[in-house]
Amino acid sequence: MIRNKLMESKLLILYILDIYKKPLSNVDISDIVIANNIASYFALQKHLKELEKDKYIIYSSINNISYIKISKTGKEVLEFFIKRIDDKVITKIQNYIKEKN
Repeated sequence: MIRNKLMESKLLILYILDIYKKPLSNVDISDIVIANNIASYFALQKHLKELEKDKYIIYSSINNISYIKISKTGKEVLEFFIKRIDDKVITKIQNYIKEKN
């Protein structure tokens, strides 16, 4: 389990983007993150900016809506650190996503 909440939050954001297999809007990712108490809205926005700066996520625009997807580098980082995320948290996120889809 990760002791650093900041690192855990960023890894969970990458995890969410990875399991969706499609780009998510800021609203979509915000709903998931906030509903699962991963981070506050403002912390999420800060994390997204940092993840983009580090090239772990990519923004694209379709019909004037910005979408976020995990980059190749982000996938590599996630694969390296995924075992540090608590299995209970991963299960909670997976169940939430199944319920919403």
